[in-house]
Amino acid sequence: MGHLSTSSQYKKTNETIFLNWIYNENIVYLPSPSEPASQHSNYEPQFEHFTNSQRQDSFETLKRCLIETGFTGRVQKHSSLTTLTEHGRRNVQTQTLKILQHTLKILLEDDAEEIWNNIIDNYQSNSYTNQNDMNNAMVSLSNAYSNTDYFGTKRQILAIVATDFPRSTLKAYFPGVTDDLIKEARNHAYNSGKGAPVQNKTKTIERYDESKLLHFLEFVLSPAITVDVPFGIKHLKLTTGEKFDVPNTIRNTTHSRIIRQYYSFCDETTDGSFIPLGDTTLFDILKRCSASIRKSLAGLDSYSTNGSNAFDNLTTVCEELAAFHTTLNHIKTLIDNNTHLSDNQRIRYQTIYKRQYELIQEWKKHQLRTVHQEAAKEYVLEQLDATSVYLQIDWAMKWLQLKYRESQSEWFGKKGLPWHLTHIIRVKEPSTTTPSAKSFEHRTMCHVFNYCGQTGKTVVSILVDVLKRLREENPKLEKVYLRCDNAGCYHGSELLLSIKKIYNETGVLICRIDFSESQSGIKRYSIGVIKIGQIEH
Repeated sequence: MGHLSTSSQYKKTNETIFLNWIYNENIVYLPSPSEPASQHSNYEPQFEHFTNSQRQDSFETLKRCLIETGFTGRVQKHSSLTTLTEHGRRNVQTQTLKILQHTLKILLEDDAEEIWNNIIDNYQSNSYTNQNDMNNAMVSLSNAYSNTDYFGTKRQILAIVATDFPRSTLKAYFPGVTDDLIKEARNHAYNSGKGAPVQNKTKTIERYDESKLLHFLEFVLSPAITVDVPFGIKHLKLTTGEKFDVPNTIRNTTHSRIIRQYYSFCDETTDGSFIPLGDTTLFDILKRCSASIRKSLAGLDSYSTNGSNAFDNLTTVCEELAAFHTTLNHIKTLIDNNTHLSDNQRIRYQTIYKRQYELIQEWKKHQLRTVHQEAAKEYVLEQLDATSVYLQIDWAMKWLQLKYRESQSEWFGKKGLPWHLTHIIRVKEPSTTTPSAKSFEHRTMCHVFNYCGQTGKTVVSILVDVLKRLREENPKLEKVYLRCDNAGCYHGSELLLSIKKIYNETGVLICRIDFSESQSGIKRYSIGVIKIGQIEH
């Protein structure tokens, strides 16, 4: 009876243990969804699923196993090869090689060396086969490249392998290939695809017409591209033997950039309907129409100088922040949201960006005002007729009078003479050969004073004298269009309120006054300044 009670007690205890185990929530086994349903589970956790402690236990187990089996080499653990030096990597390779050879001796004690040699031979055989196949393919492509004479087919063949091999390998297999040909083949492979046929656009060579030439010259001579300087002169001689004197000019940018800007200008203004001249022709025109390339516009156009320097400064900021081919707004966002910058660095970059952005905007406003004022000038020139004239007026730099062989004491403390220039543009009388064509006549008047203030009263006196002289030459003169800069003597009340008085004295009405943009627009009288300066000396 006692034995039965003891058995039933054991049974009850075992059932309690079993029930506690089977209903324990902490003991769960869920097989992988991809693993097949079977009676015997082959579940084995992957090494990357182990925790750091489990990985350390695995390494210790492998190390203990190697030592117990008689391995005498070094067993050392590393997290990554990138953290090791070149000497450390060679040590890891030697260690791994010894461990593999030791493992083969345990698995196949008698044939370990034979198995190892077979593995090495198979690897070298596969490598040699791949190298041999690659060499045969390159030789075949080289033969095809040499047997064709058409440059498009040559580029198509070279583009098949141009992006996969360095230039030295391509030059070894393809005789006569140059760096430029490899570059063109790679561009073709990236843009059109490897081995894609080369699409050649047929372009008929024809003589350019005069309208396209004048369109390009008008763009080049605009104030945004060319700046006149009031010193220096060039003598041009035409094929007919006629000679012209033109002032020196400075171009704001290089020839290639001028041509790119011209193409963009044509696309924006004509919607692609106007086909400009080709690159070669435009480069030849710029070469023939020689001018100095801008080194610095300081003193000539401060807006362009500050704007160019602002772009250079922002380029430096982008290089420091590793941002390329970006926009102004993106630069600001990049500075504000960059988490790698300290507070002082962010404030510094924000200050630089704000200042350079303002200078660029001022440059854009300057160019926009210049374009609008040039359009106003063209409109006035279209309205000119025999009864009207167009005047550009401005004060020149002080004229320092000279003596022949003057002493040094006479040079110092000298006062310059103020002189005022008036450039006149009027319509020529139509010729008998081309009666409908409008051509203009240019003339410059100079007023030199011993002493005078550059005030509105002085300008009124000068205009009265100029208009009286023009009225004597052309009694039909009735209207005048005036253009001047933003000096106070021009846009002040002394001149504007004297228009009626000028009309009463001369009989010529000033019907329009345009103010040119600062450091732009007043340049027609430059040739007059140069000629008068030559007479002075």
